[in-house]
Amino acid sequence: MNVFSLFDYLASVDTAQAGPAPRRALLHQLGRAAAAALPLGVLSTAPAAASTLASLDQLALLLRLEYTQRAFYTQALASTALGLSGSLRDDVVRLQSQQQQHIDFLNQALLNSGVTPPTPAATYNFSGSRTGSILFPNALTTEAGFLELAQQLEDAGVRIYLGQLSLLTADRPLLGGVQRLATVESRHAAHLRTLRRRRGAQVKGWPSAADLVPTYPVQFTTQATTPASTGTVYSGEATEQQFLSGYRQVPFTALLIGTYIVQSTAIAEAFDEPMVTQDAISLLNIFSA
Repeated sequence: MNVFSLFDYLASVDTAQAGPAPRRALLHQLGRAAAAALPLGVLSTAPAAASTLASLDQLALLLRLEYTQRAFYTQALASTALGLSGSLRDDVVRLQSQQQQHIDFLNQALLNSGVTPPTPAATYNFSGSRTGSILFPNALTTEAGFLELAQQLEDAGVRIYLGQLSLLTADRPLLGGVQRLATVESRHAAHLRTLRRRRGAQVKGWPSAADLVPTYPVQFTTQATTPASTGTVYSGEATEQQFLSGYRQVPFTALLIGTYIVQSTAIAEAFDEPMVTQDAISLLNIFSA
């Protein structure tokens, strides 16, 4: 991962929740800690217009991601078989509302750029049966199945945002707004992981090699390997090397000083890896054309 703008990204994250977890301890030494709670607000400023054609492509892909996530929460709330109730239903209503805020922001950014935003797909299928067989049989029938797929979609969202952020570095006014969307995406993922952990799932608040592999993983053809192979939302997340601009490796042993001993697994857990554009498209194609 090229961590250009990484510290700007971390500096924009709320630090109200302190904690001794290894990932959080590592991030604290680098600059800021990640908060897992759902945010109260999303954006306080109007979106800037895109200044390059490439930026328009990035915005369109992020909009497709947000449409997909909103559709999933909308279908979950409407599912009588799933029957969401109580605090979990309240959480999903809030998640759906914040996906709509993201959609509004991205739509406005495209309109400000003189471009008609792409519309949602005509249909979204979260059984995964667009590929020919049912991949997620319980996504809209049981809480466990719903939360497992929701976590994967939000974890994927974090990686997709990071992949597109790296392509928006020449569009600084727009970059700031999209960075804030990315922080909300990461909090959604952390919150869903917390909900799953409370129900007995073996997952941390962030992607980790220690997480139990999903019963029904989101799988797609990834271009991140040569030759292309079947990947998941978490393929490539275990890397222990991070790079600054100019492909300079981050010297963790020199930066992280004090009594806390940083293990390689903690370094891997501290950073979400970006997902390349083609992989993001392959993943989203599972749920809509």
